[in-house]
Amino acid sequence: MKPRVGIVMLTYNTLSKIGEEVFQKILTRLSSIDYDNCRVVIADNGSRDRTPDFVAEFFNTRSSKCNVEILRLRKNYGWSGGNNRAAVLLRDSKYILFLNDDVFIKPDLVSGLVEIMESNPDVGVAQPVVINLDGSHNLGFALSLGLIPSPITADAIYTHKMHKNLLDVSYAIGAALMTRSDLFFKLGMFDEDYFFWFDDVDYSLRVWSAGYRVVCVLRHFVYHIGSATFGKTNPKLQYYFSRNFMSLLMKLPVTSLVAILPIAIIEYTYVSILHYLRHLDTLGLLYSFIGLKHFVKRAIGRKLYTSKIRLSINTYRAVAYPHLTAKNLHLLR
Repeated sequence: MKPRVGIVMLTYNTLSKIGEEVFQKILTRLSSIDYDNCRVVIADNGSRDRTPDFVAEFFNTRSSKCNVEILRLRKNYGWSGGNNRAAVLLRDSKYILFLNDDVFIKPDLVSGLVEIMESNPDVGVAQPVVINLDGSHNLGFALSLGLIPSPITADAIYTHKMHKNLLDVSYAIGAALMTRSDLFFKLGMFDEDYFFWFDDVDYSLRVWSAGYRVVCVLRHFVYHIGSATFGKTNPKLQYYFSRNFMSLLMKLPVTSLVAILPIAIIEYTYVSILHYLRHLDTLGLLYSFIGLKHFVKRAIGRKLYTSKIRLSINTYRAVAYPHLTAKNLHLLR
């Protein structure tokens, strides 16, 4: 019998973001999954439009190999919080696949990822190749020595460890991420303090720290609209980048933090502050400082080094291919 798979799709004002026609096509792809032992939970993160009603109407008139149910959350719990609440309903699954609401999948995606997980017990997280709206390919992310993320593209694939159509990556993009259910709950799920951005970085690093690999499966792919929630130029992105990047650093053991903090400060200054000054993006610069301010405010009086979310020094298994800081600039352009 095929192992049971739970699938989470997180929605939030999806109709307003991408439109009814596009979202219907995404749901059509979701309903066409060619896997007969799965359960789908579509978790609506407190949408203020008709998104949850539209989803209910769609699946009331469609048949699917997977059992589909809708979880209506009373408020927006963020990417990490919304996914966590849906994942709890899928604890009996062997694997959980997390999908964003702007991702088009192929019918064989689930069976393909399950095959990889079953035949590679050392793989804790797997993502497909993510083809973006502009035609670029995302094959996961690399981290610099200062833990600044940089997407791995098709052009850079041969500078990374690849074996049997699997590419080892620092972390998998949360838009389409499959993980082992028992590992997910053992590691404490996604850290909801992030709310948005760096939650997939944090989880992938904890997976590496637990002795598992994080990989991109090169023979399977999805299409991703991308930046549907905030847009590519929203200054709130700079707020979450600054606040959550510092939160990630503070989870490192003291010895690791002392070693990389100078590098991280230099890289952050170059990637963020100098970038904003060069492009005269004063609003982005302001939101970056607000993010840092909120990080300090939240950190005061809190015990950051908890066993549940603390990262191990073994995290550095995931930083085997540091990229130059300059190559990361396009993340914030």
